[in-house]
Amino acid sequence: GTGIWTLDLQRKTKTRITFEQRGDSVLGTWVLLSPVEDPMPPARQLKGVIASGAVRVVSDPSPARVRDESGEREIKIITTYEFKVDGDALTGTSQSRPLDGGDGPPPRPFAAKREKP
Repeated sequence: GTGIWTLDLQRKTKTRITFEQRGDSVLGTWVLLSPVEDPMPPARQLKGVIASGAVRVVSDPSPARVRDESGEREIKIITTYEFKVDGDALTGTSQSRPLDGGDGPPPRPFAAKREKP
């Protein structure tokens, strides 16, 4: 899993995730590449484990804006990525949930390609 990966998520969002494997631990960073925002959101730190060929990492909490019956507000979310690596391809699901424990949207599939040096 060690390497730099480019993800194309839904809604034309492009991100870069860098992973480093240390034993059964996986550390990484998530950075937004596009769309360009002002200011660009900071990199999110990722931490997790690898077991039986599957990787599960969780992001540090990050701010998100939500709109519901009480109006618009900012909350903190964490995103969990579960995936497998097959050569230069990475496939799995991501799921974002409020840090305060509420339900988020269902997991959504994602795929990434290893960036060539």
